[in-house]
Amino acid sequence: MKKSLSLLSFVMAALVAMANIPEGYYSAINNKKYTDLKAALHGIISEHVTLSYGSLWHYYPSTYNYLDDKNHILDLYSDVERFYSNPADISNMDKEHTVPKSWWGGSLTEPQGSDLYNVIPADGATNKKKLNYSLGYVTDPSKWQSTTTNIGAGYCGVDGVKSKESIFFEPADKYKGDFARIYFYVATCYPDLPWDEYTAYDAVAMTNASPLTLQSWIIPMLLKWAADDPVDAEEIKRNENVSAIQGNRNPFIDYPALAQYIWGNKSNEAFVLAQHTPNETTPDVIYTNAPSFSVKGGTADEPVEVVQGTTLTVKGVMSASNLFVSIDGGEWKEYKYRKNTSSTGATYYTPGSTTITINADTRVQAYCTSDDYAESPVIEYYYKAKDFSKDYLLFEDFTSVASGNNTSTSGSSSKWAGNTNFPTVNKAYCAGNAIKLGTSATTDPGYATSRVIDFGGGALEVEVEVKGWTTVEGDLKVELTGATAQTKKYTATLANDWEAVKMKFENVSPNPVLTIWSTMKRMFVNKVAVKNPNTTLIGDMNQDGVVNVSDVSLLINRILGNVSEAQLPTKIADVNQDNDVNVSDVTTLVNIILTPTTSK
Repeated sequence: MKKSLSLLSFVMAALVAMANIPEGYYSAINNKKYTDLKAALHGIISEHVTLSYGSLWHYYPSTYNYLDDKNHILDLYSDVERFYSNPADISNMDKEHTVPKSWWGGSLTEPQGSDLYNVIPADGATNKKKLNYSLGYVTDPSKWQSTTTNIGAGYCGVDGVKSKESIFFEPADKYKGDFARIYFYVATCYPDLPWDEYTAYDAVAMTNASPLTLQSWIIPMLLKWAADDPVDAEEIKRNENVSAIQGNRNPFIDYPALAQYIWGNKSNEAFVLAQHTPNETTPDVIYTNAPSFSVKGGTADEPVEVVQGTTLTVKGVMSASNLFVSIDGGEWKEYKYRKNTSSTGATYYTPGSTTITINADTRVQAYCTSDDYAESPVIEYYYKAKDFSKDYLLFEDFTSVASGNNTSTSGSSSKWAGNTNFPTVNKAYCAGNAIKLGTSATTDPGYATSRVIDFGGGALEVEVEVKGWTTVEGDLKVELTGATAQTKKYTATLANDWEAVKMKFENVSPNPVLTIWSTMKRMFVNKVAVKNPNTTLIGDMNQDGVVNVSDVSLLINRILGNVSEAQLPTKIADVNQDNDVNVSDVTTLVNIILTPTTSK
């Protein structure tokens, strides 16, 4: 990134010394070459802290700012002057996936959908025109043109030789190297995303067909951009601060020559660490890694619903980091890291951690400190505890399945033995607050059978949240004792959000059991809920599973005509069951609240 720096910037850049690369961080790449070198780098950087997409603006002030003005937003898409202190400035910006998320299916699935190296603050107007276009040279900027960005017809290539023609996005020369190094990072960190499945745009720069991940037609141009716009102090500082938050680094900022050893003219040579010096300086502030949460929460406006009694584990990520936690705005409690000695006499550290039982609506704030770095940003999550037994005859959200993940092809191989709700399972695997049913084999499909459901017989509603593998390999099959089995198709894949599939069963036997199947190969399951459609909690006007003063307010508004019959049907509003909705229903409802004798 080449730009005019103030005198202060030059002084700061001159004063800082070598990079803060952890000792031994890159040792696995020594003497590796070509695809072996890329695979070794993947092993180093792919394991990192997962951030929520909604939290990224919390981190941008420490990662995308100018070296001499932390409040000044660094926007690689525009030269518009904006500042973090001005909410209006932020409202005119977007969180932009430099490598477009549509290329892997359009999902914000973490970690790739919220990686700070790829998802960066961008001018909103420019971003809306960029869409999912790849980097390239633009010869006809008919879609967008500014001092920093052109979008339109053009080509990829070097020195005018066109290796690919299409619609492209071209950043300013001073940022071309930054963008190239982001592409190198994504191609190395996330090679297994379903790049080849997106066909709506003919210039997707990533592919699963090559271990190099980058398409051959874009490689020479990216190498040229990286060489013409070398790493500078601001990019170095950004790498350090993102590393302090996420726990991984962009190796193509630390060692820019790596790109030539993987994709360039040195791919037949081994990369020897001792022959290379990190092209970077130390930033003015390095942050301790933010803490991790076993169950990711939501915002104040959209809290995440969890089963009442859910155990939440909050812990530091850096081994020698202290954890500070505040619950519902109360005092901050410190949980210090522990120094341990192994059986061989080696010293190791265990980060501070704690567990929290969510029995009511809860706000949790947490941050970490360490001896060598500044304290991490505060992570804030909101949870809504719900007693699902009031609404469901069977409810399982698999929050107790902590290990594994459901966002990659390599995180769901540990067998799941079942639990109280699903004691009988076959070909079931842990998948991070979810389970995977089935394997790559087409025979012997995976299934999970429930406990006996306390039910007198009749109609039941079933909701299952599912998604498939890199493609949808089969259907969801659900059986309830006595009823006709149902098979439903779904479209969500590993890279997507969960898809809710709903079914209604008639003639279910008394005390049935439920079985969910993957009809072929692999399927992830996130939630199973069984409900009696004929059961309603008397007095629950807003159908939130609780009878309280908000229901009284809603009923009064129904009587006054501010709420329509369609919004609050008579069958719910008529609390005293006299076939009329009037003030006597309010009296009955108040008595229900004052005397805890709720009934169904």
